[in-house]
Amino acid sequence: MQAIAVAYFLSACSKLIDSGLSWPSDGHRITLQIVKSFNYNWVTNLNGEELDKAAYFVKLINQNQFTLFVLLSISWLLEFFIPLAIVQRGYARIYGIALLGMHIGIFYFMDIVIISFVVPMIIIFINPLYCIMTLLDKPTKRINSIFKISR
Repeated sequence: MQAIAVAYFLSACSKLIDSGLSWPSDGHRITLQIVKSFNYNWVTNLNGEELDKAAYFVKLINQNQFTLFVLLSISWLLEFFIPLAIVQRGYARIYGIALLGMHIGIFYFMDIVIISFVVPMIIIFINPLYCIMTLLDKPTKRINSIFKISR
């Protein structure tokens, strides 16, 4: 957990060092990455829909600059304050879900998947097996309590 948190924290620090506090307001430049990703997909697959997607997302981002600023600010704050998830273990799952949402957004808009971040983060912060076992354990406890009462 500490290694993953350090990676996100370093990402936030590099944004701070590189762009300063104005990093979220430079979000309009994200359109370059969108065009690059979808043009790469177009060259690879020769599917014209990829160019349409790029044009749609660029237009959407250009029309919603404030929303983009808010989302980028939230993602930067998540990365910067991730040490809280280590200090307070109760925040780990909340951070995991928020970071998963951030990565889903990155994939949806920019067609980028950072497997080395996403998979360990899901396993350690969200811990899907624990969530499944907790969900399965609740009905079992209810059934056991019903049978104990009826004896």
